[in-house]
Amino acid sequence: MRRIGGPGGPAGTADPAGIRGREAPEVPAVRSRAARPEIPAARLPRRATASSLVLFVLLGAATASLGAALPEIRGLYPAAASSGGRLVSLYMLGSLIAIVVGGFGEAKLPPASAITALLGLFAAGCLGIGLAPSWTLLQIAAVAAGAGFGGLALYINTAFVQASGERNLVMLNLLNAAYGAGAVAGPVLVGLAAHLGVRLVFPACGVLAIACLAARDCSRALARRKPASARIWPGLAVLKILVPFAAIGFLYDGLETGTGAWESTHLVWIGYSVSAAAQITAFLWAGLLVGRLIIPILTTRVSPPAVALGGVLAAAVALGGASLHGLAPYAYALAGFGLAPVFPAMLAWTSRTTASSQFANGVMLSACMVGGVIWPAIIGLVATPNTPATIPLALAGIATLCLLAIWNAARRQEAVG
Repeated sequence: MRRIGGPGGPAGTADPAGIRGREAPEVPAVRSRAARPEIPAARLPRRATASSLVLFVLLGAATASLGAALPEIRGLYPAAASSGGRLVSLYMLGSLIAIVVGGFGEAKLPPASAITALLGLFAAGCLGIGLAPSWTLLQIAAVAAGAGFGGLALYINTAFVQASGERNLVMLNLLNAAYGAGAVAGPVLVGLAAHLGVRLVFPACGVLAIACLAARDCSRALARRKPASARIWPGLAVLKILVPFAAIGFLYDGLETGTGAWESTHLVWIGYSVSAAAQITAFLWAGLLVGRLIIPILTTRVSPPAVALGGVLAAAVALGGASLHGLAPYAYALAGFGLAPVFPAMLAWTSRTTASSQFANGVMLSACMVGGVIWPAIIGLVATPNTPATIPLALAGIATLCLLAIWNAARRQEAVG
């Protein structure tokens, strides 16, 4: 939490009329976007757009609050004392399962029914997290809420891509800014509610999510994403096209998640108090929120690859600067601002890769989920209190790898025209 709202790609899978039959041996399914069926964008109803924005605030609040509420959860459930962190992993597991099923099973899953079911899963999961009478039921609820989160992130982000036309990058940034607002507010509310944070915040998210049922009308855009004749199982050539973008998602989400997970530890190791470090960490998420509101206005004529490249470059420089003690608080905030437009740009870019935006985004979001689990763990292997700079330098290294992955994908796109 994508996030869930990513990249697009170099080439589509369809050929211009009259060419497929004659040149198929020489032009495998990669013959680029020029061949992609032209389908008029389906405008989303205003109620669907507004409900989606509110829903993404709730998705951000629930996802960010889960980690913030772990100390309270450990107190409420004795069995969680030694395995409370498993709850976040189960939430992400549910998210990954929903994204894989939604991405690969799009031809068999009616969008309206899928979105309705995912809303129900998220609402029920949030209610379960807040009200579960036992540790076992709490874990089941975390999987359900995570599945709702991941599936909704996939379907609604893809709908915004399809329905927004040339403005899709702006709308994706707005959608993910709503998620960022929830990610900032959720942990704050958990803290303010003292020992009732879990019992209040998660049930509230569940109830309000049900009120966002109008978001199911996003299915209008998904139903028009391509003609029925184009709805075929993606071939090996398509998967090969998506590999560079999966690599970007794997690295980007590891960078964002790793920064959020390890920033406060780094700040404590260089002398800040625990409370001060927590407050400074909020500026990272505030930077993401502000950046997603401001940067799209300044980059309306800039391509998604260029936006992604510039954002990760800025983050890499800022994270390198965070290795200097005096610059660290400001550097992390700037890193958040730089990373802000990258994920929406990647979704917009990926959606142009194949005839199936949902499948392409599903592959990229799945890679994001895996990266968000693996990279923070890798940072933990190299981080040491005796050398606190290992944390920002490791993050800067991941940012550099992400830069190379974006450059490689853009180069491949140019090569295939």
